[in-house]
Amino acid sequence: MGVFWTTLLLCHLLPSLGHSLSCGTAEYQWPQQKPNRCCSKCEPGYRMTSRCPDGSRVTSCTPCHPPEYRDDHNNALTCKMCNRCGEEGQEVLKSCTSSQDTVCTCKPGYKCRDETCSQCDKSADVMMTTIKPQLQGKLLFEPHMKKERHLQEEYMVE
Repeated sequence: MGVFWTTLLLCHLLPSLGHSLSCGTAEYQWPQQKPNRCCSKCEPGYRMTSRCPDGSRVTSCTPCHPPEYRDDHNNALTCKMCNRCGEEGQEVLKSCTSSQDTVCTCKPGYKCRDETCSQCDKSADVMMTTIKPQLQGKLLFEPHMKKERHLQEEYMVE
């Protein structure tokens, strides 16, 4: 068998012998079963409208529009929904764009529960401001507090 035919045979057999296709971080393998090419992913702010056709490596993409976004290189058919910052005590720090989700923060008197500020808790510091003279000097335990406190102040929040 000649070199040409041997090379052609090997090129045809290698994919079926477990040869893996290696794509870049901004690409995906296509088709899913027995991938034979790397296709471009959509840029942040865009979603896929159609996969790369035979003989092409280019994916068709369309922009996301608030209240939707995509913050990653992707081959997704849908955009992600923007966060509304609608939990108690939350407010918008930065509005949603086509490539970034809404950034939430907490209103005065609240503090973020986690790094992404997905929920706000009432701040214990703010809770000691309204007068309740009948509780002065008594032991106080409330479910939202982590430990008991003795009221040393003359006034307390309702």
